[in-house]
Amino acid sequence: MKVFRKTLPFRFSCPCIAIALSFFGCAGALSERGLSDKEHPMSDEDFVASMKQQIDDQVTYEDAVDGIEKVRGKVVKWNGDVVITWDDKVLVACPRREGGWNHFILLLDHPLPVASSIEDMRQTVSKGEAVYAVGRIIDRRTVVLETGSDLTIPHLKCHLVSKENDRQFVNPIWIAHER
Repeated sequence: MKVFRKTLPFRFSCPCIAIALSFFGCAGALSERGLSDKEHPMSDEDFVASMKQQIDDQVTYEDAVDGIEKVRGKVVKWNGDVVITWDDKVLVACPRREGGWNHFILLLDHPLPVASSIEDMRQTVSKGEAVYAVGRIIDRRTVVLETGSDLTIPHLKCHLVSKENDRQFVNPIWIAHER
């Protein structure tokens, strides 16, 4: 009777340990193979390099206004002056050579950095400041101005923003969180 009591727990514990080890071993293997980009995102440097490689220099502002179907999804690098900022978007305007302005909206996944105090040493963006932006063209919207004329504004899902003197995005001031 004593032998039976000692061997029963041993006989019962061996299969339980084997099942537990196989379960946890498989769970570890599955979690390693099934890692998503959110769990191990691309580094900022790799993301900047990737976005710079995707820029299509042939796409113009006029292409986005007149033929959105042809350029939707293309990555562009445009520059201009910050007109208005919100938490989730920025209106940017760029003067045309022939007069007037080109406007575009940058859609953000987090706010642009703004100075919170005089001691704040971060790079920030303020109204009227010239910036370069890399973004993916996603849409355009037409708004009617107070004068009665129509203004078509391309919308870009913003990926990078840098100061005017950083055209190569060596030290961008804003990088998208969504990769």
